Amino acid sequence: MGFRFFKKHWGKGYASEARLACVKYGFEQLQLTSIVGRANSENKASIKVLQKCNLKFGKTFLYNHKPAVLYTINNDTNKNNNS
Repeated sequence: MGFRFFKKHWGKGYASEARLACVKYGFEQLQLTSIVGRANSENKASIKVLQKCNLKFGKTFLYNHKPAVLYTINNDTNKNNNS
């Protein structure tokens, strides 16, 4: 997942709302087993959004030669239904 907003729209909750809707759609409609989000390590606001949407820290890595973090959420309900 990735989002970009004009600065005048930062801090209004749009990113959290959009991520929550994407997670719900991905799991309920697309039957995905997991969803991944990433952010540059210095982008604390984006990392906070990932955490608010229940994504869990996975690892650090380089993206475009800059430190970044990877977060993941698993669809445990879908996994249980497919067993």
